[in-house]
Amino acid sequence: MLNTKQAVTCLLAMALASPLYADTNTRISDSPNCTASGKPVIPRQFYLDLQRDLAWEEKLGLNPWDQELDDVDQEKFRQQGGDKEFHPSGPKFERRAEFQHRLMQWRINHNLPATVDCTAVPLSMAAPPSVQAIAPTAAAIPGIKTVPQHSIANNVFRKQKVVVDIYDAGNPDGDIVDVYLNNAFVARVTLQPLFLATNLLLTLKPSDTLATKTNVLKFVGINSGTDSFGAITIGLKGHDGQIFTDSAIAVNGGSDATVGVGGQAKANLALGLACVDPVAYPQSANHIQDAQKLGYARVVTVDRANRTKRQANNVAYYKRLNPTAAAVCKANALTNPTHEVCAIDEYPLAMFKENQDSLPGGGRPHMRAIPSRDNSASGAKIGAYAAPYKEANPASPIFAEHTPDNLEIIVPAPGGTLFCKNAF
Repeated sequence: MLNTKQAVTCLLAMALASPLYADTNTRISDSPNCTASGKPVIPRQFYLDLQRDLAWEEKLGLNPWDQELDDVDQEKFRQQGGDKEFHPSGPKFERRAEFQHRLMQWRINHNLPATVDCTAVPLSMAAPPSVQAIAPTAAAIPGIKTVPQHSIANNVFRKQKVVVDIYDAGNPDGDIVDVYLNNAFVARVTLQPLFLATNLLLTLKPSDTLATKTNVLKFVGINSGTDSFGAITIGLKGHDGQIFTDSAIAVNGGSDATVGVGGQAKANLALGLACVDPVAYPQSANHIQDAQKLGYARVVTVDRANRTKRQANNVAYYKRLNPTAAAVCKANALTNPTHEVCAIDEYPLAMFKENQDSLPGGGRPHMRAIPSRDNSASGAKIGAYAAPYKEANPASPIFAEHTPDNLEIIVPAPGGTLFCKNAF
């Protein structure tokens, strides 16, 4: 029987030799992203790098694949007495969360989009006109990619309240860790196999309010169980509909982390960002910063369906109270040197639920008259950043999709540590 290293090498060799992968699905480059038949391109170099990494991990005595078996494979695995030499078929090898997570990290490291969606249809076919105007496609906004954005966190979420599964990614033998979120104690956990993982309910804070500019989930080794080397191997998973890409969560930048008693491992968790460039859109950016300082929401909830009604109601209300605001804005040579026609800017934007639920505004957003082009262009950018985020879908089989997605609105400092990858 083949050992683990030989099995993985064999699978990779078959994949590279197969016409399915060598001719259509595996390329040295990543352009185009999808094959003609709608399969994501898996770069050939990724397979070669993966083969090298797994060979090195085999030398270290690690086997990252054992905990990634699906339910059927788990049963076969148990029937074989937990034989580590068991390995799945080639297609199942690629469907494993561990494989997909490694591919995502490889793509990020090679300055490629973290994920490729080959099932998407043009927005003009998929959404009604009212939504098209709110969330333009990536092509409509140069420099914007409709992928989740965050400059620091490698685990980007679409919900503020999330469930994370923590498990023993090695041999379950009674390992114990303490868990902290942003240095606040969460729980002491005895690590179990993946299928008996411990669920942790976490609430992510806005990245811009944290000194680390991302939520940090920290693990401290307390007990290494019966492991003779004193090793504690920690694995993490998110839940479908809460985290982008697959459900794997990187720890210490890798698929899992091994620490000793007293040792630490960390995972960066964050909501995706929508950035407003203060250089390109100075009046919009200034308005957002002022509103957030007053207590208006940094984390917003997607609700595009009610945008038009909210916006019309709010603008009419503001104009009744401030009938000369637009004219004063147009005449202001300091903030509007070209005396451009002004529009009423809202924060939070009308496409977000908090537009009508803002506590500082008594149920209304913060509003201000600013130059029209600044207003419309910044709104389009935020709409593009928000494109991957979904509204509630009660009919979805994925429970987390029964509630709408969240994201964080920020005005990043040029040259700062926190920004959208395509902000500037």
